[in-house]
Amino acid sequence: MKAQQVQVYALSENGKLRDGGRYKSSKIDKLKISFVLASNPVAEQNNKDIYVRIMDQNGAVISESANSGIMQFDGKELGYTTKQGIPFENNDQKVDIVYGKGSPYKSGKYSIELYSEGFKIGTGGFEVK
Repeated sequence: MKAQQVQVYALSENGKLRDGGRYKSSKIDKLKISFVLASNPVAEQNNKDIYVRIMDQNGAVISESANSGIMQFDGKELGYTTKQGIPFENNDQKVDIVYGKGSPYKSGKYSIELYSEGFKIGTGGFEVK
């Protein structure tokens, strides 16, 4: 599986969607991570867990929700920010994952990594002013 066209949007408290990849901390209530799961002839059509790691400029994983935890990757334990189960349809489907953090984001560049079935399937990022 491969996540393509990874985009990160900021959602404000009133539901306004902002794009561009660079946001004011006060305007981020939630993050919306959107991507396309490319069709894959060898992948089974079933439910897939997508793990999202959001890391700050120091490489620390943001993990403030009940959906956070530890996953196995490459023989190591990695912390993740959130996970979401999706029905994989194998047809270049669009996937949106919304994550709400309890505290404000600090200024800096953030990176996002997406994992599924033990593989890193995509990356993205955004910046907070």
